[in-house]
Amino acid sequence: MPTPIEASSCSQLSFQRKRFVALLVADPNNATQAAIGAKYSPSTAAQSASRLLRTVKVRKAIAAVLRDVAPNPEEMAARWDRVSRATLDDFYTKEEYEEATTIQRPLAESIAAIEQAIDFDEEYAARAVELLGLVDEAKEDYLKCMDSYRIQSRAASRWAVAKKETAVFS
Repeated sequence: MPTPIEASSCSQLSFQRKRFVALLVADPNNATQAAIGAKYSPSTAAQSASRLLRTVKVRKAIAAVLRDVAPNPEEMAARWDRVSRATLDDFYTKEEYEEATTIQRPLAESIAAIEQAIDFDEEYAARAVELLGLVDEAKEDYLKCMDSYRIQSRAASRWAVAKKETAVFS
């Protein structure tokens, strides 16, 4: 069985030109690479490709190969019919999955963990004052800042707890 390149319109072409036609049909986006693949000089491949594409025999050979490879109108109509009748189910696979839930601690444990963190911060603040050797005014400012942070943290944790309880009992 003859390959598309061995068709009668290609019989008059040299081996190098047949190779060019075959490579160009395989990748029609780059005639220069087809010329290089057909063993034309890389330095003049662009000019050779341009010249070959203007050659009548080469153009006829390309047309003959494409005519043999291209689908006939009935095949195209069948393809378009399949595409027009397609639904999203044809393109997507439906799979059910479960999201991994976070392990929820009891509310009392959550509050205790937050209070432990606040207590640690308070202890750290007192030790930091000692290590930094802050004088009275700086010490007071630092401790006020930490006290403000502690109050805000406790209020935020109580607010979160209250909001959660409200959501649960609503």
